[in-house]
Amino acid sequence: MLKKIIENTIFIALIIILGISVSPALPFKNIPRTYVVVSGSMEPTIKTGSIVLTKPVNPKEIKVGDIVAFTSPSNSKDVILHRIFGIKSESPLRFSTKGDNNNPPDAWDLMDVGILGKQVYAVPYIGHIAAFVRKPLGFGLIIVLPALLFIIFQILNIKKYIKEEIDKQVKSKTIPLMFFFLSMFSVSSLFFTTFALA
Repeated sequence: MLKKIIENTIFIALIIILGISVSPALPFKNIPRTYVVVSGSMEPTIKTGSIVLTKPVNPKEIKVGDIVAFTSPSNSKDVILHRIFGIKSESPLRFSTKGDNNNPPDAWDLMDVGILGKQVYAVPYIGHIAAFVRKPLGFGLIIVLPALLFIIFQILNIKKYIKEEIDKQVKSKTIPLMFFFLSMFSVSSLFFTTFALA
């Protein structure tokens, strides 16, 4: 029972870590996403190495003070997590942003189309694991190796179960055969005994 609980816990942990690691790369827009915080611009509110969970948000519902994830205006491959500092215009919708640990607001205007989600929750330090998993070595050690061990244990369990079932079937066939041979032996001994008396 304990072994099964441990196996299930490991399996669930692997799924969660994998989900956290790949969610930013998924091609869907309307799903919660996780991001690893790699700089201290939002400290002390969000510490470096945290995992941040974001949810999709309608840009019209964003208020001053909300923390949002958005595509970096200087590099579309980067995601920035900063606080909404002000609303510059409503048509088109433009925001000014600022990191809590930064003195001046950001130099750019954030357009509504660049917003990826609103911060829901931040878990400190877990981001270091997720960042490691995104590297080939980390993926191999934390995802592939435990997954292979899990598969091997499952194969061994299946093999053991099949062997037990075969043993049960062999025993169930062996017992009637033993009775058959014993009864044949008894009948033949009775026949030979009767013949000898005559």
